[in-house]
Formats: sequence, structure tokens, C-alpha cells
Amino acid sequence: MAARTPLGPARISVDGAPPITRNAPWLAPAGSRHLRARFRLDWDGRPVALLLTDMREAVTVSLNGVPLFSNAAGPGDPVLGWNHPYRITLPAALLRPGANIITVDVAAAPPWALGLGQVEAGPPAAVEAAFARQQFWRIDGPRSANASLLLLWLLVLLLWRARRRQPELLLLVVVGLGWWLRSLHFHVTRPPIDTGLFAAISRESIFIVVPVTFCYCLEFARLPQARRWQLGLLAAGFAGLVLRQILIGLGQADLPSALLLILMGLGTAGLLLWSAWQRRGPDQALIIAVVALNTGFAVHDLGRIHLLHWWEGAGFFFQPFAGLSLFAAFFISLGRQFVAALTATEGMNLALERAVASARADLAASEERRRALEVERAIEGERERLMREMHDGIGANLVAAVAVAERQGQPPGTIAPLRRALADLKLTVDSLEPVDGDMVALLASLRHRIASDLAAAGIAVDWQVAPCPALAWLDAANALHVLRLFQEAISNAIQHSGAQRIAIGCAPRVHQGQPGIAAWVADDGRGFALSAATGRGLAHMHGRAAALHGQLTIATTAGTNISLWLPLAR
Repeated sequence: MAARTPLGPARISVDGAPPITRNAPWLAPAGSRHLRARFRLDWDGRPVALLLTDMREAVTVSLNGVPLFSNAAGPGDPVLGWNHPYRITLPAALLRPGANIITVDVAAAPPWALGLGQVEAGPPAAVEAAFARQQFWRIDGPRSANASLLLLWLLVLLLWRARRRQPELLLLVVVGLGWWLRSLHFHVTRPPIDTGLFAAISRESIFIVVPVTFCYCLEFARLPQARRWQLGLLAAGFAGLVLRQILIGLGQADLPSALLLILMGLGTAGLLLWSAWQRRGPDQALIIAVVALNTGFAVHDLGRIHLLHWWEGAGFFFQPFAGLSLFAAFFISLGRQFVAALTATEGMNLALERAVASARADLAASEERRRALEVERAIEGERERLMREMHDGIGANLVAAVAVAERQGQPPGTIAPLRRALADLKLTVDSLEPVDGDMVALLASLRHRIASDLAAAGIAVDWQVAPCPALAWLDAANALHVLRLFQEAISNAIQHSGAQRIAIGCAPRVHQGQPGIAAWVADDGRGFALSAATGRGLAHMHGRAAALHGQLTIATTAGTNISLWLPLAR
């Protein structure tokens, strides 16, 4: 015997009835208590082992009348052998050349159905390899899948407890629990409750779990009129459950009820496809794919039903893995929605933080402007107070002193200093007037103050101003520097130049690539030699220009031209 081969045909008797001969796996009618199958094995002297698959409940195997194996501890032991593979090495001492009789006894209490699966014989190594594969796909794999499902279910349960206002989460909790209970028989061979009841819950729960699962699919997809479709699914599941009981009671294959589940899967996948097409979005793509895949697997499993046995297929049922694949797809799709919502929330939070930061910055700027305005108002008030005090106090006293000196006939050497002091006071008061960086206005103020002195000296004034941009930095202190500088220039022209005309003006000008304003005083007098100049007047003028960050230029070739360039920004 070089490879595994099925034993058969088998002579099968149920509850002592006359035996019948069958080649395919067989399911006894519901209510049967005992099934016995006899196989013939021709032995050629080489080691041989048996592989049993798809057996139901308590199984005992004998060789030539000698018991070799039993999965039950004794008569009446409520063992669940459903879907378990078994391997049995046949002792050479019990084998005899030629024909050997292998007996398989299956026993259960009603209303269980007795199942006889495939019995194969072959070399021990081949049987062991086949058993390991069957053990994984029939028992170990479903156990791992069910354990993983339980883990995901616990995560969804925690999520639902945190967000109880989302009813689809509760429905998903029910779906996960249903699939876990459906596959619990893979972990239990001796249930803590009545074995028949436990087996019924495990087997018939498929007609509840599948419709509820598809109800969640429609809920997740936000399908229009979802409630109507969900009620239809639940009604179809109940109808399939009733139909299965009738068919099993009649000893028939439950083909119509299984087909009903397949049609439910196809219908749900179709509804989800229609919904995804309407919305033009990929949200349900994974769920549609998994529902369609498991519907295909259901067709595969349908052909392996005992009373049908259309094909052997993969050699195991895919249904034990359906719960994990469906629930994992739901979990991933739900997680994707939560990640998208979290991303959107984070984006909103960032936008809100930016808006708050912008509002804070605007508020800080507004507060800064308010403080600056308060300071400016305080300075303006103090400036007005000083101007008023100088005008009404010192100015009034100087005017009175000049008048008294003139009435008393005081010499010019006494009156002139008083007049200069009065002019200086007026110039200082003018510098305190707010000019908002307007050089034209500042020069106009100077022209007004010196007009009488120029007229007394017989000097005409040429007013040469052009529109100029404002100098933001030109405050009262800097304005006084400008006025003092040009006061000195005009005073020198009056006293020393013998000029007939004097020009006062300003205009925009670029100096060394930097924009600014040039202001000037030019006379047509006799000029002077800069090298021969004595006194501190020119030094003071250069000092004031440096304080203004400006450039002072003095030309004396034809008259005297004093020009001051000031930058727009510094």
C-alpha cells in the first residue's frame, strides 16, 4: 500500500436494521442511537494506519473484533467528536494476511444525527501527514481563528462601552459574540451543559448568526430602507432554521436551507455593491469582498454535506473561518472610519488652534495698539501741557522782557539776546507739535517762524518743496534736531552771507541706493571758506545730522547750499 486509499464499500446498519452498502460518507436519520459500519482491508504485510474524518460524536474502532480506539471514556460518555480527525495505527499482531474486518461504531443519544465520514488506510507516514493537515484545518486553525475573533470582539466591546450612542457598534458586538459561540465546539469536547443542547446551539446558530451579520453589513453601509431588508434577512434565517429541522427529521440533506444562506450572502453582496456604486466610494469594498468570498466558500462547503457529497473539495470546511474573516473586515472598515474621523478631528483641532493663536495674536496686537495709543495720548497730553506752560509762562515773560527793554531804550546788545531766546522758545514749541513725519509741514513751521527775521534782513524766500513720503521715525526730539540745524543755517545766512534770496525746500531723493528725503537751505550770498570757518556752529550741525542718521552736505561755490539727506527707514 503505497498511498492512502479510502476503504469501502462499507456495510452500514443503523439501530440493528438490515445493513446497506454505501461508498460515500453517510448521515443517519435524526433520532438514531447507533450506527455500525464494516470495512474490508486486504493486508500485504506492510505497516498500515487508518485516518477517520467527519465522524460524529462517540466513535469506536475495532480490528477483527478487537477494540483499538475510542474517543469516549465509556458507554454514555457525552463526547463531541464532530469534525475531529482520528489516526489509528493497526497493530501487526492483530492483522492477518488477506482480508481483515474493520468495524466503526458511532453512538449518540437522540436527537443527534449519527455521521459516518471518510475512512482511509495507508502507510503510517502518509496517514500522519494527512492527519496533521486535517488537524490544523479542522481543529487547530478554527481554534486560533476563534481566539483571534474573541480578541477583536473585546476591543469592539470596549469601543461600544465608550460610544454607546452608536447602535451599529452594539450590533457588531452581537455579531462577534454569535460567531464566537458558533465555533465554541472546536474548543469543547465535553460541554458543561447538556451535550444535545450544546450541539444544537452550535449547529443551528448559523441561521441566526448569518442573518444578523448581514444586517450589520446593511447598517454599516447606511443602506436606504435598511430596516426592511434587515427584517427580510431575519425572517429568511428563521425560515431556514425551521426548514432544516424538517429536512433532518425526514432524513434528507438540508440542501434548501443551505442554499437559502447562500442566496442571503449573494443578495447582501449585491445590495452593498449597489450602495457603493451609488456613493462612488470604497468604504464597503472590503466588506463586499469578504461577503462574496465567504459566499463562495459556503458553496464549497455545501458540496461536502454528508447526504450530498458532490465533491471532496479542500478536504475540510471553510465555514469555521468565516466568523474571523467577516469580523476582521468589519473591524478594519470600522477602524478606517474612526481613523478618518480622528484625522478630520485632528485637522479641525489644528485649524481651531491656528484660529485661537491668530485670535490671540490679534488680541495681543490690539492690546499693544491700545497701550501704544494710551502712551501716545499721555505723551500728547504732556506735550500740550509743556507747550502751554512754555507759551503762557516762559514765552509770556520773554515777550514782556523784550517790550520793557524796548520802552526803556535798552541797547541792542540787551534786546537781541532776548529776541533770540524768544525765537528759540518758539522753535522748541514748534518741534513739540505733532507733524506725523511730514518734512514739508516741519519746514513750513520753520519758514513761518523766521519770516519776520528774513523780511527785516531784506531777504526774499523761495519755497521749493515737493510731495514727500512720511518719515515714521521723525518724533519730537528728531524734529527739534532738524529745526535747530536749519535755524543755524538760516541764521548764518542772515548774519554773514549778505544774501538777497534764500531757498528752502525738500524732495524725495535716493542716496547710495537707499530711498530718503533731501531738505536744503541755499542762499545767493558770498559764501565762505569751509577751512576758514571758526566757531562750533558747523560742528553742531554735523552732530545733529549724525544723530538723525542722515548725511549733511555743505557747498559754498556760489553762495552757500546746506543739504540734509534723511533715510525713509532706519
